[in-house]
Amino acid sequence: MPDLSIGLVLSGVVLFASYMVPFWIALGRGHCNASGVFAVNLLFGWTAIGWLVALVWALEKPEQA
Repeated sequence: MPDLSIGLVLSGVVLFASYMVPFWIALGRGHCNASGVFAVNLLFGWTAIGWLVALVWALEKPEQA
């Protein structure tokens, strides 16, 4: 039985990490609105459209100052 619970926890961690891909991309690119990407991803990412919006926003070219 312990193997099953370890597998479930590991699966949950992998699923959450893949769910947060737009946020990780925004952080890696040094996006000025990474916190906004995080909020959209966390609140609306459970819908396919919300996740895609967060991903597109994270991939958007940062504004030049």
